Amino acid sequence: ASVSLPLTVSFVGEFLILLGIAKINLFYALLAGLVIILGAIYMFAVFRKIFFMQKQSFIENFSLRLREIVALVCIIVMIFGLGLMPNILLKPIQKDVDNLIKTMNIRAVEQNTLDFLSKIGEANVK
Repeated sequence: ASVSLPLTVSFVGEFLILLGIAKINLFYALLAGLVIILGAIYMFAVFRKIFFMQKQSFIENFSLRLREIVALVCIIVMIFGLGLMPNILLKPIQKDVDNLIKTMNIRAVEQNTLDFLSKIGEANVK
């Protein structure tokens, strides 16, 4: 999940973030995409070194108990389940997110108006 492979929940999150950034500034979205790709390359390199290089003696007797297997299976099911059906999480928060965006847009417009009026005031004083 930390690599954000397609069909995982982290992929959905990063995709939505990149989509939002791209609406504002395409350069930053491309830069963020490059960073994500470089991070994935690094994670795969670390994964390869950990699991496919020569094993140390303390790893040779490594085994999982049933309780640990059940916990890992639950996590994996959640990662792929939410990656395949992200609306389970997105739909309940959609209304609140829309209200937050609307509020932020109103505040941005108000701030731009105040900045504009202060510039006009400064111009009239000079």
